[in-house]
Amino acid sequence: MIVATEHSTAVILNSTCQKDAEFIAFWFQERLDDLRKVIPTGPVKSLPVLETELKKAKAEINGCTRVACADMKGVVLADSAGRVGDNVSALKWFEAVTSGQVHETAIFTDPDRRAMIIAMPVHAGDVQVVWAEFDVKLFHSILQQSHLEQISHLDSSGQKRWLYGFGYRSKKPEWDEIRIYLLRPDGRVLVELDNHSGAKVSSPQSLPDTATKAESEVMRWLQNKSSGYGTYINRHGEKVLAACRWIPDPGMMLVVEEKRKDVLRGLYSQGSTMILLALLLMVLLTVPLSTIVTQRVTEPLRQLAKEADKIAAGHFGHQIAVTSRGEVEMLSRAFNEMSLRLQEFYARLTRQIELLAQQKEEIIKRNQELEALQEQLKENQAELEEKNLRLEEIAHIDELTQVLNRRALMERTMLELERAHRYAQPVAMIMMDVDKFKQINDNCGHAYGDLVLSDLAKLIKTTARVSDVVGRYGGDEFVVVLPNTDEEAAFSFARRVIEKVNKHSFITPLGRLEIGVSLGVSVWQPDNGNGNLEERMRVLLHQADMALLESKRQGRNRATLYSKHH
Repeated sequence: MIVATEHSTAVILNSTCQKDAEFIAFWFQERLDDLRKVIPTGPVKSLPVLETELKKAKAEINGCTRVACADMKGVVLADSAGRVGDNVSALKWFEAVTSGQVHETAIFTDPDRRAMIIAMPVHAGDVQVVWAEFDVKLFHSILQQSHLEQISHLDSSGQKRWLYGFGYRSKKPEWDEIRIYLLRPDGRVLVELDNHSGAKVSSPQSLPDTATKAESEVMRWLQNKSSGYGTYINRHGEKVLAACRWIPDPGMMLVVEEKRKDVLRGLYSQGSTMILLALLLMVLLTVPLSTIVTQRVTEPLRQLAKEADKIAAGHFGHQIAVTSRGEVEMLSRAFNEMSLRLQEFYARLTRQIELLAQQKEEIIKRNQELEALQEQLKENQAELEEKNLRLEEIAHIDELTQVLNRRALMERTMLELERAHRYAQPVAMIMMDVDKFKQINDNCGHAYGDLVLSDLAKLIKTTARVSDVVGRYGGDEFVVVLPNTDEEAAFSFARRVIEKVNKHSFITPLGRLEIGVSLGVSVWQPDNGNGNLEERMRVLLHQADMALLESKRQGRNRATLYSKHH
């Protein structure tokens, strides 16, 4: 019965879809004939006269909102809407007509203005294109008129009836359950007929339920531009019966469909009635049966439940008096056996709880001891980390000046040279020492000489950047490595160091002492050659040392940039 009902519905949907499609195709053919009547047969001599004819044609063409013509550049020459001078060359439909893609007529849709456009190429002097525009809401009246004929036909015909199984009952189609919509070739809904209130114009969106399902019959028909009917599953998981027709002019597809559950609603109506009758019969039989059950079973069970509540309250070992026969007797004896076993189990459980309490106290005591050991371990670990940090500082930091010692300085210099070679960046090195430092030690003592070196190291660090490398090379000599620094920037850094040192007052037993420093500047450029890292560092140190000696020869307290002529 279900298969027959679905087949009958599919036949009706297919017939409806075919007649609607024929009606729409006939309407478009009439509009094409109307538009051909206004096409100029020769060169246009008077544009005002042509515009008057276009306005007259607009009034005569059913549903037309605008008739206009334009030249090859898209400039509107005459327009029933009065928009002469507008340019339509950027519109896709105009480009298709003027580029030779359309030879006679073409039908387009404009989703932005919700319009249907029928355009024709002509050759009448300046006039090259004539077109007419129709509001897509016009399909409201087209589909509505077609369906009035369909409903009238179904009312008068005794053959087109829906068949419902289980007792056979004829039923006309419920038009408010049928969904009818017109699709553009790209799968977007152009217009959808709401059988409650008429047609509604859909926003440009993909076809619901099927746009994302490649196996959908509707999408297959649309892609193949074919016709037929079948079923598919929509996005809500509902089975839908659908019929489709491809309309070559205007190049669209009409879809008529109905949900399967709505089709089978009448088929299940008599089944629902029989279920209700069966339920009523069961209710009538329940009254006498309930009286018998109450007398023979319910009362003894209620007494049994009352006695069982005492056991549930904790009176383990309580025994129920056996006063009934049959199943109630068996239940009573089972409850008595359960009560004795619960009494024994409760005694064992009490002993186990006491034992667990003792074990819990022992575990708490052990946990406290373990926490004390963990706390001691944390203290020892912190002390070890502090000593490791101190050893790290001793291994890399000069104790007197708190800058990198010579070994750490050389390692950092190698790293900076490797990075400069990798990224093709310059790196500068500045070597400096204190002028006449031996006299300071001889006159003030080595302790104050150490204070001078410590203050000088602080001045260098405050002048250097975070990325710069500052280290003690030996004695009163310091080296500063400046990554990504050219000759001009390195020499500028050297002058700033001299200025800070000259302005600073160093404290000695002889009072405040002003000292000077001599600096040598050398720069490694990426184009200086490759070589290994040790060779580059040796050359850079040698050049900085030579520049430092040149500063000494020129009178001290100055900076010299290394040159091969020194």
